[in-house]
Amino acid sequence: MRLIGLECSQWYQIYPLARGWQLSAITVLRSGNPLTVFVSSNRSRSLWSPSLAPGIGLDRPGMASGYTHQSAVAGGPGRYFNPAAFALQPAGTLGNLGRGALIGPNLRGFDLSIAKNNRWRENANIQFRAEAFNLFNRANFGPPSLIAFTGATDNEQPLSTFGRIRSTVTSARQIQFGLRISF
Repeated sequence: MRLIGLECSQWYQIYPLARGWQLSAITVLRSGNPLTVFVSSNRSRSLWSPSLAPGIGLDRPGMASGYTHQSAVAGGPGRYFNPAAFALQPAGTLGNLGRGALIGPNLRGFDLSIAKNNRWRENANIQFRAEAFNLFNRANFGPPSLIAFTGATDNEQPLSTFGRIRSTVTSARQIQFGLRISF
């Protein structure tokens, strides 16, 4: 049995250093979300009326022989899925690919902050901060296109847009500086 779940770990640490310096870090690690691949038409002819979104039927394709759920995921943004791993089911039948059987892109993030605290007057402090978000500038990809086939004809090839990732879920590296006066 294979467990599919979202793992999320977040650490926030503050490290006091000598002479008023302070170092802080946040790390976020998440596994990918479960994904379901679809056929855009009701190829099974089940006439099941609910749908997940406009133009998306509930039919799912089949997994081609020789491929597993792990080998079907290529991982790149231009072609996240290997299109040869999927087969259009015969008309009037259901595909053998399960719901949520594939795992989407994961997410990794690391933010770092360094601050210098200085006493200014008797009851006033000045703090200079430098903060970096997504310090390693990692591209965290959004979900890929999940429509594999139109389902209009037998023996059709997967759509050219199938498995293409068009967005990221985090921004690029950002660095900011700040000055804080507290009294």
